[in-house]
Amino acid sequence: MTPYFTLYTPTYNRGHLLPRVYGSLLAQDDRDFEWLVIDDGSSDDTAARVQAWAAEAPFPVRYVRQENQGKHMATNRAVELALGQMFVIVDSDDWLAEGALGAIRATWESIPATERGRYAGIAGLFLDPGGQPVTRLFPADPCDCSSVDMEYRHGVTGEIAMATRTEVRRQYPFPEHLGRYCMPSLVWNRIAARYLTRYLNTPLQYKEYQEQGITLGGVAKKLRLSPEAFRIRNRELLELGFSLPEKTRSKAMRLWARASFHAGLGFAAQWRELAGTGLRGLWLAQVLKARRDYGRDLGQLAEQGGKP
Repeated sequence: MTPYFTLYTPTYNRGHLLPRVYGSLLAQDDRDFEWLVIDDGSSDDTAARVQAWAAEAPFPVRYVRQENQGKHMATNRAVELALGQMFVIVDSDDWLAEGALGAIRATWESIPATERGRYAGIAGLFLDPGGQPVTRLFPADPCDCSSVDMEYRHGVTGEIAMATRTEVRRQYPFPEHLGRYCMPSLVWNRIAARYLTRYLNTPLQYKEYQEQGITLGGVAKKLRLSPEAFRIRNRELLELGFSLPEKTRSKAMRLWARASFHAGLGFAAQWRELAGTGLRGLWLAQVLKARRDYGRDLGQLAEQGGKP
C-alpha cells in the first residue's frame, strides 16, 4: 500500500538538525507516511544518521544522495520519487507541529471528492520556536483562494506550511536550467493560475531560520547566482492574468529589470524584449530605479568578496 503522505526533507550539511525533524515525525498520531531525505551533497554525518533511523523507524525512511545542485533540483527529484498522494516539505530547520498530519488529512477529506480537483492542497501556519506565527493569520479559517490572491489581495506574505497533491507538484517542476537558485514562488505562481488552496489558521510546522540558510541569504547574491530565474518569475507574474495591485506590478517589473542587468541585458536589450507585451510603459517607469538597485547589488557583492 502506498502512504498517504510523502514527507520530504532536503538537506545539506544539516545532520545536527535532523534529530529534531525525526522526533517530530515520531510524535505524529497519523503514521501513514514515508520520510524521504534528499541529501544535496553533504560532507557531514547526515547519511549515517538517516540510515540508522531507517533501520529502527516505525515508518519507511528513504535516503537519496545527489551531487550538490541546489534545493530546487533536490525537490524535483523528491517529487519524482514520492509515493504519497500528499507532498509535504519539512526543511532541515523545520519540524512538524503535533497533530499536523491528522489536521491536513481531516481538512482535505472534508472537501467533497467532486471538488478536490480544483485544489492544489492544504496550507497552514508556521510558528517560530517560541510558538508565535511566522506570518500574519489568514483572513478566514478556512479560506479558499490561490496563493497569489493570498499574498497580493489579502496581504499575507512570508513562508506558509503547505501540503500539496503530489500529482500537482509533478505538473509544475522547477525549471532546471536557471542556475543555482530558483525561488519557490516561480512554481507557486504557475500553480495559482489553475488551482485554489485551502488555508487554515492551524499550526502545521515550526521554523528556526539558520544563519547560513537560503531564506536569510541576500537578494543580491541570489540575483547573481540565478538572474534568469528572477526574470522568468517576475515576467510571468505580470503576464499570467492575475489581477494585481499597481504597486505589485511596479515591484515585479523593477525586479525583472534588475535581474536583467545581472544577466548582462542592458537598456536596449530589455526594451526589445518587451516589444508587443504592453509592458513597456511600466518598464519605463521602473528601469532607472532598477539600475540603481543593480548598482547597489554590485557594491554589496564586492563588500562580501563576491565578483561583481
